[in-house]
Amino acid sequence: MAVLLKSKAAVERAVANGQARLTARRLKDFIAQYEQLVKSGLRANPPPKPTGRAGRPNQGPIRSLLLRLKKRPDAVLAFMHNFQVPFDNNQAERDV
Repeated sequence: MAVLLKSKAAVERAVANGQARLTARRLKDFIAQYEQLVKSGLRANPPPKPTGRAGRPNQGPIRSLLLRLKKRPDAVLAFMHNFQVPFDNNQAERDV
């Protein structure tokens, strides 16, 4: 998702310029782009056809990820709202 890399770069520029946050307009633009990409992804990966068996059918890995991204944009985009939140968890992985 290029929008995540663009927003990461915008946050890095803002930090380098001594800003405490992105502008409201910039945040709104990034969030709108993110939501549009998730919508496009869900349209390209429709739900599976009913199997006739009990329970919810397996969504598959791509659709499952897209549904998670749609449900939790606050967690995915937290780094844009709070510059103390890292973009990725690489440091946590290195610490382990």
